Amino acid sequence: AGHQEVLEGVERGLIEGQWEHPERRSRRFYSLTDLGREELERLLPGASEALDALDATIGQIKAELGP
Repeated sequence: AGHQEVLEGVERGLIEGQWEHPERRSRRFYSLTDLGREELERLLPGASEALDALDATIGQIKAELGP
């Protein structure tokens, strides 16, 4: 995910971030909140269908282009 998606997730309470070393702000690690896990479960079935459709489309394009 890009920076904007991460920020939007934080704003919506879907993810939370923590600094690896808060005193020197080295790396920031993000994890899903309970609300984020619920949203992921809600979105997964649709995402799977969308990925299957995309895979089929890519397969058709490859077949048209040939070896």
